[in-house]
Amino acid sequence: MTRFEPIENQRSHVTAIAGGIEVSIPSRRNYLVAAFMAFWLCGWAFGLVMVSHQLLHPTEGTPMLFLAAWLGGWVIGGGFAILLLLWMLAGRERITVTNDAFRIRREAFALGWSRNYALSAVKNLRVVESPPPTPFGFGRRDPFGLTSGPFAFDYGARSKMFGAGLDVAEARTLLSRILAAMPALSTSSETNR
Repeated sequence: MTRFEPIENQRSHVTAIAGGIEVSIPSRRNYLVAAFMAFWLCGWAFGLVMVSHQLLHPTEGTPMLFLAAWLGGWVIGGGFAILLLLWMLAGRERITVTNDAFRIRREAFALGWSRNYALSAVKNLRVVESPPPTPFGFGRRDPFGLTSGPFAFDYGARSKMFGAGLDVAEARTLLSRILAAMPALSTSSETNR
């Protein structure tokens, strides 16, 4: 008897909203990298406490300027690591398309940032092929999955990408659903269907 691979379920969730559609896409979960980052953050916190203590209680010969600069870089690096950990554990992209706006929101634990685009200026909504992700994201333009993805559209002289948590196959299915729900986008994407 031949044993087949299981069929993957769709990761995204589509909801009809007043005047449009909303697509919720969870971030890619990599628990090995998340565990490493959590472990690294423990060491980061130890370094933060030790250097802060040295700055608050200096002894003769303490390199204050160097420690202050080091601490500034350490805090920025740790803040970035915390954001990445939160993204890996609970990140989500919310794509909201209404009659006049195309909104991309990236959030984790309800904290995040949004980009709003005038729907009339969104052109050529499409799915683009990208190289398959490696286990740790190396070799990709966006190894952390924060700014790119298989979806793209043109906005003025720039192309915007989103949907980092999606596979190309699922993105194609979602594109059909978005275009069916928002006919205004269909006319601007007709060349790529």
